[in-house]
Amino acid sequence: MKRFTFPLEAVKRVRAHVERQAQAELGRRMTAHAAAERALAARAQTLARANARLRAASGTAASLVQADRERSAALLHLESADAEREGERTLVVGARQRLAQASQQLETLERLEEKRRKEHREALWREEEALLQDVVQARSARRAQGGRIGL
Repeated sequence: MKRFTFPLEAVKRVRAHVERQAQAELGRRMTAHAAAERALAARAQTLARANARLRAASGTAASLVQADRERSAALLHLESADAEREGERTLVVGARQRLAQASQQLETLERLEEKRRKEHREALWREEEALLQDVVQARSARRAQGGRIGL
């Protein structure tokens, strides 16, 4: 009886490796996205503080001008952080799609392997059944010959 061998085992290993890489990439992208979210929140807090200082309106004209500059800078940093977060979100979506594709390709091969494994088992069962049938027929033939010789 032959052992089962899957001729696409090497391809399956490569696809499993690609899937693991896609999982790792998704993890990195999600971490970067979370960092961008935190940066955006920090920039929003900085803007809120700058707005509060500007609304306080106490002090000299120079301090008001400085507060306005800080608010403008905080607004620019917030917009930049928002763009960064959006870029990271796009990268996360792409990484998810690549992972889904890699997982699907691996799953296809795994299903094919399982199908081939089942076919192999069934072929082995048929061979075993035929062998057992031959043994039973040979015994029956010997018994029939043995019975005739004695008569």
